[in-house]
Amino acid sequence: MSEDPLPLSLNLIESPERLAALHHYGIVGTPPEAAFDDLTRLAAQVCDTPLSFITFVDKDYQFFKSVFGADTGTAPLEDGFCPYLVEKQEALVVPNALADTKFCTHPAIAARGLQFYAGVPLVTQSGHILGTLCVIDLRPREPSQAQIDSLHALSRQVMSQLELKLAARQMAQTNEALTAVSCGVAATVGNMFFATLVQQFTQALCVDYAYISLLVDDQPDCLRTLSVCHQGRIVDNFDYSLTNSPCGATLQARSLCWFDRDLAQRFPKVPMLAALNIESYAAIPIVEATGKPLGVLAVMNTQLMTVPALVESLLNIFSVRIATELERRRAEATQAELLACAEKALKQAERASHSKDEFLAVVSHELRSPLNPIVGWSQLLRKGNLSPEKTTEALSIIERNARLQVRLIDDLLDISRILQGKMSLQKQPVRLDSVIARALETVQLAADAKNIGIETRLYAVGLTVMGDESRLQQIIWNLLSNAVKFTPEGGHIQIELSTSDETHAKIQVTDTGKGICAEFLPYVFEYFHQENYSITRQFGGLGLGMAIVRQLTELHGGTVSVVSEGEGKGTTFTLIMPLINRMVSTFNPAVQEKKANLNGVHILVVDDSSDSQLIAVVTLEQAGATVTGVDSGAAALKALDEQPLPDVLISDISMPLFDGYQLINCIRQLPYEQGGNILAIALTACADKSDVQKALNAGFHRHLAKPVAPDTLVATVMDLLQTQTA
Repeated sequence: MSEDPLPLSLNLIESPERLAALHHYGIVGTPPEAAFDDLTRLAAQVCDTPLSFITFVDKDYQFFKSVFGADTGTAPLEDGFCPYLVEKQEALVVPNALADTKFCTHPAIAARGLQFYAGVPLVTQSGHILGTLCVIDLRPREPSQAQIDSLHALSRQVMSQLELKLAARQMAQTNEALTAVSCGVAATVGNMFFATLVQQFTQALCVDYAYISLLVDDQPDCLRTLSVCHQGRIVDNFDYSLTNSPCGATLQARSLCWFDRDLAQRFPKVPMLAALNIESYAAIPIVEATGKPLGVLAVMNTQLMTVPALVESLLNIFSVRIATELERRRAEATQAELLACAEKALKQAERASHSKDEFLAVVSHELRSPLNPIVGWSQLLRKGNLSPEKTTEALSIIERNARLQVRLIDDLLDISRILQGKMSLQKQPVRLDSVIARALETVQLAADAKNIGIETRLYAVGLTVMGDESRLQQIIWNLLSNAVKFTPEGGHIQIELSTSDETHAKIQVTDTGKGICAEFLPYVFEYFHQENYSITRQFGGLGLGMAIVRQLTELHGGTVSVVSEGEGKGTTFTLIMPLINRMVSTFNPAVQEKKANLNGVHILVVDDSSDSQLIAVVTLEQAGATVTGVDSGAAALKALDEQPLPDVLISDISMPLFDGYQLINCIRQLPYEQGGNILAIALTACADKSDVQKALNAGFHRHLAKPVAPDTLVATVMDLLQTQTA
């Protein structure tokens, strides 16, 4: 059964404040412009749609400022999607209008065969929605988040264009006013300018008095006239009090003030007003560019002023001109300095733009490069003509390049999260020696391939910090990976763990690699800065690793620094992290070099997926553990009751009937001797940050996201056992 079209509420559309903001820009009814057409064309290209619009929604109709794929013009208010977006006050996405009950019976939409719509609001700095930037297609589709983000970015560019046009129009109006002022005082400067100005005021406005008064620096309650004209004649200057005066009221209001009747009665403590028989008064503060009040520009008359609009206009214009003249000499003194600053800022902006362009080129290259062997070997494998040896080699190459691309994408995502302030840490006590050990395992193959020796010096073990274990490992891995990348074959790397003082751990990674020139050292940890982009092309990667290291370190309350004696002389990175204990013991090389295993450890694996259960069981058994596998929470409880208690429980979360949360809840209610305190790891495809926290809150000690590497699973079990027995 069809529904009526979604009714269009006009509350926000007809809002006087919104309409005033729209008309303030003077954009409605203007002809097409290339700057806006470029944006609609780009929006259509980004979203791959045939139609794109920049629409401004007036009270009674829609005005299309720019259209890609159709004709510009106007449309009734009730036609199309855009007015609904304005009322909704947020982005609107309609994947399939014909299947959407809100729009499927809309006559205008149905008549034009419009199916897909994605629009974002055009929002002023004060929060008013003027219209939309949208894309439309005649077939249904689902936009990507990247496309929606791009539309938001382009909408901000539309508003930037509006602001530029508004500023240009206001500048033209100001120039006209300044031209008029300049015609009257063209050949005057300084005191002659002020005297000529007040004389012109009395003549142009037909008033008896015009004067300029300035605040006296050492007398805050006093004004001193700079120039006074009475009926076209310059008279002597004088001082007078601000207290209970019309000039004082003007400075207090910080805006134009007008008094047009009974002035002497309103300000009885200013006897001059009665003595001069003043009937009307208008004045405006003279304000310097910083907003500091300098004085007032005022006119007075013995009768009501006959041209109030002209008075207000000239007061506004000439108060600015007076402030300009007063600030001119000071501006001249600072002009050279400001010019130098502007030139410096321009050069910095040009460098930043150039760096970003080069960075984007590197991103494109690095993301495309792994695809070539992946696609090529995949096609050869599909043909089935490769020998077993070549098949093994092909699979190894595909896996290596896939992991490389995942790592590149992870770096980009990390940078995005950091720049948006969305990087969150799951903090818990973490032993730094364990983190170093796992990071070393990750880079060892790359080091062996280049015959690079890695020396580990743990002068203090058991040092524990409060941090996110995976992010701490990422920090150490980045430092070690960077050292391996820039160290030539046969080189040497040393990682050292010690204490810098009683409350901080110190990790140093030293290599015999290419080193860093002194000029680039201050920029090692900056985004989009590369010593030389040819280095990135030579060694690969995006060059974001050290920026990520710095940000993650600072999120943990630590610091990272780098020293190098120059090119070809190696590099040392130093990481300082706050400790939560001082469990310091003597370095024992035998302990460090002993291969990890799970001999004698009994593990219970719970997973309803037979494949997932099998790989976990085989992985743990190969590490030496005794493993029992069951396929449900109920079976796990039965195993705990009937078999010897395991040392570790590894459980899936999403299982039918009896999930992992219910299982751990039941276990935690058991007595100690029945397994109530068993060490537990959640191994699950639920991998969001909220899922991690939920698992830990439920009673699991660790959370691992599927898919998990076999080495990571074994290392996590070992770390959990070591942490609990430390």
